[in-house]
Amino acid sequence: EKTEYMICGKPAALSQCDNVIIKIGEGTLRRVYSLKILGLIIDCNLTWDKHFNKTSSKTMYALSSIMPLKFCLSLNNRKLLASACVLPVLNYASVIWFSGGNPHKKRIDTIYRTVGRYVLLKFKYDSISIDLTCTLKWLNCKYKYVYEVLKLYFKIKLGLCPSAFLNYCDESLFEKRSTRNACRIISSENMITKLGSLSFRQNAVKLWIGLPDSITKISNVKQFNENLLSYLCQLQYEEILRGADTENICNLSCIDAVVNMCY
Repeated sequence: EKTEYMICGKPAALSQCDNVIIKIGEGTLRRVYSLKILGLIIDCNLTWDKHFNKTSSKTMYALSSIMPLKFCLSLNNRKLLASACVLPVLNYASVIWFSGGNPHKKRIDTIYRTVGRYVLLKFKYDSISIDLTCTLKWLNCKYKYVYEVLKLYFKIKLGLCPSAFLNYCDESLFEKRSTRNACRIISSENMITKLGSLSFRQNAVKLWIGLPDSITKISNVKQFNENLLSYLCQLQYEEILRGADTENICNLSCIDAVVNMCY
């Protein structure tokens, strides 16, 4: 009675599987279109839609529960409260569902900014990206995924993992090639599929090879995490300055347009 099954695939392929029936003995298994496994909601299209909707609702509910304390606490206490009660809900299993193929990156970053405004006592439309990076040292969805992948890969390299993960990643599949203008990570083998190139095994090695030697030569887990966080915060800060994160940065163009109309 508790056994269920789910067929995963593209919508076109799933439409041809409507009549699939699986029987065990005299019982018929019930087909479902999403499953919750270790806290992750996986749907038949592998889109993370249901998981994001559930997680975002839980995150905002947790934030609303501490909102009455907003003006009663210091900055450090607000940050501590948000880090303990709100962010763990959003960050749970981020090494899996924050990956490059996630279509909800912008909405995840919006939640981070909402929580950051609570901590920093900012108004709804205040620019907060730089404050999140420099003051709170919080990473957005893109760099949070990189951070979690590299933390896990570092533990695998040190052998601080189940035996199934030993020698899990092969660094010989990639090499670093420096050109006059950039440094690129090149695969020595062709990836079979696009999804394969997004896997942890491929991404972890590519990200590791791209790190500076000052970080990869560290042998202490705590020191590695601290240095990696500082490095990624610096990359995120530089990206913001380049204008890559301009969603909440007002350039006053709307005000200039109104002024010009008056004249």
